[in-house]
Amino acid sequence: MSEPSNFFTLSGPLPKLSDSGTVTKTLIIDENDAEQRVDAFLRKLLPDAPHGLVHKLIRTGRVLVDGERTKPADRLATGMRIEIRDQRAATSVRSFIEQESGMLNLIRPVSDELEILHEDEHILAINKPSGLPSHGGSGAKGDSALTRAWTHLGTVGRGHTFRPALPHRLDIGTSGVLMVAKTAVALRNLTAQFRNREVSKHYLALVSGVILSKSGTIRHPLRRVDAQAGDMPRVVVAKRRGQSAESEYEVKETFEIASLLQIILHTGRTHQIRAHFSAIGHPLVGDDRYGFVATNRTFKDKFGLEYPFLHAERLVVQHPSRKSKTLEFKAVLPVIREDLLQTLRDGWRPPRQRKQK
Repeated sequence: MSEPSNFFTLSGPLPKLSDSGTVTKTLIIDENDAEQRVDAFLRKLLPDAPHGLVHKLIRTGRVLVDGERTKPADRLATGMRIEIRDQRAATSVRSFIEQESGMLNLIRPVSDELEILHEDEHILAINKPSGLPSHGGSGAKGDSALTRAWTHLGTVGRGHTFRPALPHRLDIGTSGVLMVAKTAVALRNLTAQFRNREVSKHYLALVSGVILSKSGTIRHPLRRVDAQAGDMPRVVVAKRRGQSAESEYEVKETFEIASLLQIILHTGRTHQIRAHFSAIGHPLVGDDRYGFVATNRTFKDKFGLEYPFLHAERLVVQHPSRKSKTLEFKAVLPVIREDLLQTLRDGWRPPRQRKQK
């Protein structure tokens, strides 16, 4: 039997022959690779192999877990020992550090600018600017908050099958607190916190018109509507088939044609804030999908506002590895949007439209 080789290195001795003459590769599972299915893990080790080959290796006993035959759906745990007893497969296993070196070149972001709010061994929290996607989409290509985080971390996954990922997302136009899970443990824990509504989420939003009530709660159920040809998907109020959604708000300031709100999300539906405030007649300023055309044009012409005025100001979570520790992240409003608010405070009002004779 061969001695375990260090899988997570760029170089090292070639796989050795076992007593039976079969080339083997031995890997030890750590916490970042745990809780995956065996077949999913092997597909990451052998990215160029046909899908059927992975299942054939498992079915014919050429993949052993702790010395025993395994099944495709079996889950891996920290400390388990995986042995690949197949010459072609064992010599084809590529270090993930090697794979990631090529991936980082492929997804090199336009900028490495990253405003870091907090970083430890499990979490990276940043202040995402408006106009930057949270995620690069299919294939993770192009500039995004996640690809900038990968560049900051130095490698995509630091040699593991796990890659730093987002436990939540912000729309492209939304600025503010965005978290990146650096470990699989953090990703599972934080995703569960968001799913179970254990995260405190606070936003600042500038909405059209003056809201007379100082505070309130919107509880309209929401449903996503499939887009028609040439249109963008929308989220609408749907009392019968909608999902429960709750947005609590407090009016912080009122201006000539807009109101600044602080909003607490008690649920996390797609476009929840945008759809809720559109439904009560006060859509977000700058929102081309749910807002008022004339208002949006006015703010775009005056301030260059390209996206809905929405900012994830504060996020409170429990630390994924230290449950007794509460983390609170705060992100300052972008300068361009703070300047917009100051102009409104100084009494700016849009010019009146002249009536056509």
